[in-house]
Amino acid sequence: MGKKVDNITIIKSITLLFIGLTTLMAVILYNKFEDAKYAFNRNCYYRLENIQDRTNEEVKKLDSIRTYKKVSNSDVAEFAHLNSIIRSEQWYLSLSVHDYQWKIGKLKQTYQEQVSFGIILDSYFNYLKQTYKDKEYIDYDKENKKIDLVFKYYQGIQKILNGHIENVGNTGSLDKHEIINEEKWVSVYSEINKFDDDFKAQYSSQLVSTENK
Repeated sequence: MGKKVDNITIIKSITLLFIGLTTLMAVILYNKFEDAKYAFNRNCYYRLENIQDRTNEEVKKLDSIRTYKKVSNSDVAEFAHLNSIIRSEQWYLSLSVHDYQWKIGKLKQTYQEQVSFGIILDSYFNYLKQTYKDKEYIDYDKENKKIDLVFKYYQGIQKILNGHIENVGNTGSLDKHEIINEEKWVSVYSEINKFDDDFKAQYSSQLVSTENK
């Protein structure tokens, strides 16, 4: 009788120990998953923040040169550099969206390998650098309509990012808690992606046509 009770006690103890260890492992794995997800979302937040900072800088500089009578080659080089940074961050964000499809779902329609209008802008800046490489200044009278298109594009990106700022009280920066903990970077990226597609469909031919004149 005593042995049976001891055996039952041992079995119960082993079972409880197993349940306890399983629960502990589940908690540890869950915390690791949450930490990894937080780090991933935080990285996406900083990419968005960098896009925002560089876009604000690009818009400010483009707006100022529209008052110039002459645009220097160094101005163009600076625009091309900023565009390269913005496009790179957008591209990495698109990869993040792809990596997160397994979790979020419903993103197959919004995912693209990269935001592609930036490539057209790169092409335009390269055209300017090549066309005016032997001259000190860009022919702004000839290029102003195209530069205005570039300005309009970046203004659109800026409005998308700043729209999210206004939703959190116009603080001047993206809502870090919302982006990281609620993965709102996905919807921000989707808006940028849609804007890019719409803008490219409407204006890219006007920008590219400059190179053929």
